[in-house]
Amino acid sequence: MGWPALAVYGALSPNASDIGALKVAPRETAILIGVAGGGSKCDADGCQVQPPQRSYLIFPRLFVRPSGFTVEDGQDGPRVDEKSGAAFLVVLIWVVCVWGTWRFWGPPLRIRQAVH
Repeated sequence: MGWPALAVYGALSPNASDIGALKVAPRETAILIGVAGGGSKCDADGCQVQPPQRSYLIFPRLFVRPSGFTVEDGQDGPRVDEKSGAAFLVVLIWVVCVWGTWRFWGPPLRIRQAVH
């Protein structure tokens, strides 16, 4: 449920700088699939700041080049990192989760048949 809700949120409230950094063509759509808030980690050597990130799949480009894209806020503007093959992994995980939910949370088939 979470991934479709995040995708709808991304469609209703797109981040214009992300869309520009991803170089989304006019007939393509960037689908928001993940958000990380960033933060900092401090130790004796100092602090390391992790900037906010957003992850996208670009449709229909994912059928030609099945990559996932991460946009990270930087001091010089957004930075894009492409993960080749990540689209396959994201879709596979989502399909397995949907199947698992249906398989293990739904009533057993024999009960459904007895009811009808």
